Amino acid sequence: MSPTASTEPNSPDNPGPIADHELLHPIGRGSAGVVWLARTVTGQFRALKLIDPQATHAGAEMGGLEQYEPRSRENPALINILQAGRHEGRLYYIMDLADPLTGTSPLNPETYQSKTLASELERLGLQPVAHCAILCDQRYGILFINIC
Repeated sequence: MSPTASTEPNSPDNPGPIADHELLHPIGRGSAGVVWLARTVTGQFRALKLIDPQATHAGAEMGGLEQYEPRSRENPALINILQAGRHEGRLYYIMDLADPLTGTSPLNPETYQSKTLASELERLGLQPVAHCAILCDQRYGILFINIC
């Protein structure tokens, strides 16, 4: 995935630091916003999703976040939502990074790419049946849909 948001600080796409996190560069894009590789003041790397308030799915994103955030710490298979808030009227949330595509450690911020459903299907030589992944975990009451 090659998001097109500007990496220049304080540009329309990159509002500069958010909640003491420096936005380094985009690492993903969804229907409601851009996911950035962010660095904390202590040097840890996180994912920070900045929601576009004009996006069609912005309201659904907030509703999903309200359901997912508390459950993210109950299930070790889910990515933890560490913080959510607003920055200049825009919703954001900070989460642990997904596993790296290459499995490198320590993480190289210049080359980090997350492992995705599409990358795993490609690695396994499988053709996607549909361009939609659905995760339903009845134990935790979670339904997650990811359009690839």
